[in-house]
Amino acid sequence: MKRGDASAFVAGPPAARRGGTGRKDLLKSLLEIASALTSKEDLPGVLAAITREMALLVPMDQASIALLEEGASHLSLRLTYARGETLFPTEGRQVPLCVDNPVGWSVLQRKPLWRNDVQADLRFHEAPAKHEIEMRSEMIVPLLIREKTLGTLNLASVVERAFTAGDFEIVQRCAQLVAVAVENSQLYRQTREMSLIDALTGIYNHRHFKHLLGVEVGRAERYARTMALMMIDVDNFKKINDSLGHPIGDQVLRGIARILGEGLRRSDVLARYGGEEFAVILQETDKDSARLVAEKLCRDIEARASFPDGRNGQIRATVSIGMAFYPADAREEAGVIALADAALYRAKQSGKNRVSL
Repeated sequence: MKRGDASAFVAGPPAARRGGTGRKDLLKSLLEIASALTSKEDLPGVLAAITREMALLVPMDQASIALLEEGASHLSLRLTYARGETLFPTEGRQVPLCVDNPVGWSVLQRKPLWRNDVQADLRFHEAPAKHEIEMRSEMIVPLLIREKTLGTLNLASVVERAFTAGDFEIVQRCAQLVAVAVENSQLYRQTREMSLIDALTGIYNHRHFKHLLGVEVGRAERYARTMALMMIDVDNFKKINDSLGHPIGDQVLRGIARILGEGLRRSDVLARYGGEEFAVILQETDKDSARLVAEKLCRDIEARASFPDGRNGQIRATVSIGMAFYPADAREEAGVIALADAALYRAKQSGKNRVSL
């Protein structure tokens, strides 16, 4: 047998079948899998349902799904079936996207892979994780949707030469349904993100900010905590738009959103409130600490917010910030917003590029 000869790994029936094809009607299983695609919204639930049906059709000891995020250099391998139990898949281990491992090879080549003697296949040098049982046979099928490769469906057995050509065909059919499930999940997630994210700046939009403010006020009330709200306005933004045009104005807003985000904690909430106005929720922050954060944001914008003006020059931007606090200033969402807005107005009237409480 020559090194790398794929034909050596796709022939012959297993020595003994441990169930599999014939245990359940294929058409019935495919219909149940298709039904799962429409009855479950969550991807883990769909993957678990598909795995459960496949375990009745193919004599496998382990099943997993490897998913590829757009632009990523690795796949996330999620175990969905092991030792006779259907698992609820969670974020899994990382597998490099390269031809040195069978999963990466299947994705890059866009071809299914059937190996009935894993140890004899010298093309790959992967080793099982310490907690995993070594598999002797495996089938790996890419999840293809039109021109996209979403990942792979992977089935394995501890028995050498465990799978037949019929099993390989079944797995490829099921992989088509898995690909549909994965794409549906991605489209659902993208649609949901679009409803929460401002398209221009990539931060939360006004609608989601109002929802999160209600959540944070409720949490602060429940646990007797403090919360700060910043309302931030870009100084002289109308002049920038009128003199340089909206594309330059959009560039300024994106840049300021980026600088603000870099100056906040991961737990803080940054949103585009509307137009050239932003809002920030600082959780569990007292007045002195919040003011220090706001003043630093003002300084950061003044120092870093410089953008090409489209005329071989630069346009600089500053912001004014108004702040209000729960529960010291108000005990409901509308009151906190109104007082932060009033403080912002005072900052603008007092010369801009400053913080007002």
